[in-house]
Amino acid sequence: LKRYEGTDVITNIIKAINQPNHNIVFGTDFPDYNLRDYLRLFNKLRSCIKSKLLRENFMYKNAINFLELEF
Repeated sequence: LKRYEGTDVITNIIKAINQPNHNIVFGTDFPDYNLRDYLRLFNKLRSCIKSKLLRENFMYKNAINFLELEF
């Protein structure tokens, strides 16, 4: 996400997150960014995502389901 900030890719990701899906989750393969680097982008995403459930799915619930973790 961080590398696409300010591009149409972010707009497309927001559209996808706002659909009822279970296959999109936040993650990164770039160790040169930490979570603090994502703060501004997260705030933008939070304001664009339609519901709390869709935000939670994107942030962690979809990953928990995909990895078949139990809590």
